[in-house]
Amino acid sequence: MFDNNAEKVNLSGEATRSTMGSIASGLGWLALLVLALATAGHAVSITMAWANLNPAGGDLVAILALIGVALVEVFAVLIAVMYATHSLRAKQKPVAMMVEAAWFVFAAVNLISSFSMKHGGEIPTFVGSWVTYGLPVAGLIVGGLFYVVMRLDPNAARADDVAELDEGLIS
Repeated sequence: MFDNNAEKVNLSGEATRSTMGSIASGLGWLALLVLALATAGHAVSITMAWANLNPAGGDLVAILALIGVALVEVFAVLIAVMYATHSLRAKQKPVAMMVEAAWFVFAAVNLISSFSMKHGGEIPTFVGSWVTYGLPVAGLIVGGLFYVVMRLDPNAARADDVAELDEGLIS
């Protein structure tokens, strides 16, 4: 009934290499980039509004504060690209997922906060708490997780081992 010697066809490989698959993948990456820019824009907007920051005046602290909140999206996009290029290894993946999860949570709270602030009415209490306490450290949290992902790179561990062996042989 079935010929085990018949030539096997990799349908999933063919589908991913097709023109439509490539177009859909490219559009997906473009949409992810636009989403990251949009969520960064909301984070910057609520930070500027809440803290009365004026980066146009050359205020370095204001510029750094805005860069800090936008870095959450930068780290999230870098992790997504690392997943897509299969750069992440076993020990890195759980921490990389934490970066992605943190980005989803932070982006969602930023969007809710931004819409609450821009559309009038009573601002929910959690928005003030988020903008005062959560948003300023969001970049630090995601950046710290990204650093751990990089430290868990097996190539970095091998380089450390080689360096320690070299030091041991020279001493």
